Amino acid sequence: MAQDGRHAEPEADPIFVAEVVWTDRALADIEAIVAYIVGQHSPIAAQRLAQRLLTTGDTLATNHDRGRPIKRGRRELAIVPPYLIRYRIKAEQVLILEVRHGARRPD
Repeated sequence: MAQDGRHAEPEADPIFVAEVVWTDRALADIEAIVAYIVGQHSPIAAQRLAQRLLTTGDTLATNHDRGRPIKRGRRELAIVPPYLIRYRIKAEQVLILEVRHGARRPD
C-alpha cells in the first residue's frame, strides 16, 4: 500500500532484450529472395519484402519466444508469408539461422 493509503501499482517486469545476430546464411537467403522477386515482380516489391523480413527478425530482440518450436532447439516464425524465419535463442542472443520459403521441403 502506498503511503497515502492507496494501493501501489505493481512494478512491471523488466523486458529482456537479446542481441539479434543474423548469420551469413540468413542474409544470403534474403539476398536470394530479393533477386528472385526483382526478376518476377519489381525492385520496389523486393526492397519492401527485404525490409519487412529484416524488421521482423529484429523484433525478436524483445519477443524471442513468439516463434513456434521446431527440432534441434530451433524456432520458426511465419510472420511475412510465405517466408519463415528460423532462429535459435542462445544465452543473450537470438541467432537468425535462415530465411526460407514455406513451400520448401523441411530439412
